[in-house]
Amino acid sequence: MLPPLRHLFAIIVRPTTTWRRISVDRLSVAGLFFAYVLPLVLLGPLATFVAQRFVGVRVGHVIYHASTARALVQSGFALAFALAGILLVTLLVDAVVPAFGGQRSFAKAFRVAAFASTPVWLAAVLVLVPQLALVQLVAVADEIYLLYVGLSIVMAVPRRKAIPLAAFAVAGTVAIGFGVGAMLARVAQT
Repeated sequence: MLPPLRHLFAIIVRPTTTWRRISVDRLSVAGLFFAYVLPLVLLGPLATFVAQRFVGVRVGHVIYHASTARALVQSGFALAFALAGILLVTLLVDAVVPAFGGQRSFAKAFRVAAFASTPVWLAAVLVLVPQLALVQLVAVADEIYLLYVGLSIVMAVPRRKAIPLAAFAVAGTVAIGFGVGAMLARVAQT
């Protein structure tokens, strides 16, 4: 098993122990991206394609099935948002971590962002089962908790300051994501 993949489910069920292991792993940004981030990020766009094209989306009493081209575009947006999200969290954390008493390191910030995002990436497949959409909110809450724990262990942020930093990173990413999403929606309408 590739070293990053051994943390896949452990980060969810044993976060503190797993973060301690992650903090001493010698994972390069590129290695982590290709062995862990990219395969997990692709789950969401693949599920989006299948949901849009084959499962369909209920609008009132009608189930709408997107064309292959439209489903591909939607999946492309899902992939772009997921990749942009990991980069944004990494950049935000890396930029502000000294203000919260932590050690600045792009590689460590990427590690924290990547492994903390695990539950959200896994829950992205739930787009196939709309009745389970609320589980995605649980995954977001778990991501925030994983950010909190990971920031304190991997980036040496004092625990009392890790909560505001995790909240800042998530809020900043969501705000930027909404802005980018609004711009992309306008572009898609033209």
